[in-house]
Amino acid sequence: MTKAEKLFHQIAKELPNASEGKAFGVFSIKTPNGKLAVLFWNNKMMFKLDKKDEEKTLTLKGARKGKHIYDSERSMTGWVQVPFSHSLKWKDLAKKSISYVMKKK
Repeated sequence: MTKAEKLFHQIAKELPNASEGKAFGVFSIKTPNGKLAVLFWNNKMMFKLDKKDEEKTLTLKGARKGKHIYDSERSMTGWVQVPFSHSLKWKDLAKKSISYVMKKK
């Protein structure tokens, strides 16, 4: 297990209003109503964020718009992929993602 994967599991356990699972064949974090908030793929985490947080997060070196796991040409609207080099921000971004997803209808 990589350091990135260990950190993902640790973050998933520590977050209130969240449960770890799988989506699209990769590790994920979902809200109590089953909505997908975070994905872990290729030692990176992807977060579903509101426009303001998405724009701010995209300024991090190496961060990029999330791409569909099965089709790297297709973007996932509102998702940002953040590399392990910014892992100190992962927990905060996961909290923001969960909060945002829980508010969406």
